[in-house]
Amino acid sequence: MINVDYLVETLDYSFFVIDCQAMSDERGFKDYVKYSTFAIQMGVTVFLGAYLGKYLDGQFPAEKKWFTMLLTILSVGLALFNLLRQLKRDEENRKSNEN
Repeated sequence: MINVDYLVETLDYSFFVIDCQAMSDERGFKDYVKYSTFAIQMGVTVFLGAYLGKYLDGQFPAEKKWFTMLLTILSVGLALFNLLRQLKRDEENRKSNEN
């Protein structure tokens, strides 16, 4: 049997704590919001790809759910491409602001 009390005591809740020092300055807060929106954008992109695939599979029935599989994989690739592009642009903006 699993000792639940032991698990609760040993869990590390540090990932729930927001770094107050980084949040205290304006740039830290802006970065926090910007990087949080990256996750939301990725989730929405993948959801829309899977939803469109499911819709197309309903319209054009096949033995397997090809549209769902294909569009989900493509939307994950698109989301990662978009994330890397935004991170690269962000890094270039930081380097130009430092100079």
